[in-house]
Amino acid sequence: WRMRRRHRMGFAHGLLGAGLGVLFQVVNNGLRKQPPMRHPWEMALAVAVSTWVGVKLPQWNNNLMINLENERAKRLAYLRDSDNLPKAG
Repeated sequence: WRMRRRHRMGFAHGLLGAGLGVLFQVVNNGLRKQPPMRHPWEMALAVAVSTWVGVKLPQWNNNLMINLENERAKRLAYLRDSDNLPKAG
């Protein structure tokens, strides 16, 4: 059993996500040959969603690593059990 590791970079990841949301929206509007800030609510929505993803991504990664460690431990325990070894020929 391992304790969950807490990730302390939530603000930085949120800020990075917000910046990427603005960038994606400005590029999207640029590709469609529209003014960069044509619909401000779309910009606000892009910032909100990308900030949420930026904050949650380290938590998802942490949970993924914990699950991976658990699965590896289960597999190792299964292989160490002498009854579960592959039979020859």
